[in-house]
Amino acid sequence: MNKKNFLSAASAAVLLASVVHAQTALQQLAAQSGVDAAPLSATLSAARLESSRVAEDSEISARDVFAGCPALGESAVVPANSKQAAIFLQTCLNHLYPQNGAYQVRAQAARFGVRACAPGGFASCGALVEVDGIELSVHGTVPNGDPVLLDLGYTLSRRDGRLLGFPAIIAR
Repeated sequence: MNKKNFLSAASAAVLLASVVHAQTALQQLAAQSGVDAAPLSATLSAARLESSRVAEDSEISARDVFAGCPALGESAVVPANSKQAAIFLQTCLNHLYPQNGAYQVRAQAARFGVRACAPGGFASCGALVEVDGIELSVHGTVPNGDPVLLDLGYTLSRRDGRLLGFPAIIAR
């Protein structure tokens, strides 16, 4: 998984598009009213250049949120079902993401569909199988730039989409 901060890059792309639209609108208004908009247009051009640099320079490292969790260690008890696994994971999440913030991260047992085909198999394979697994979800307002979703995605990618032996997804 690419460790570039795609949240900041996306924000910079939106800002860049806004600056381009503002500059175009300014040029149209100036032409209609007969006002010289060159100084303001130059300022907008500088802002567009700066926002493209921010997108290139911004980088954040994703982390495995369960890396130090004792419930997932080698000596941990193996859960018998997805409900028990969700309780173990929620214990770790409660320490990592206290519930006094703007959002909560939850782990719960869920049924969902996964591809029946092996990774790297045929591209046209669309068969789905319903499985018992773990659903990670974020409830509340996630502040701009908060890497919680990036970290959860990175965690699942490092663990081949499985937590405590069960398939896992991130609910959006």
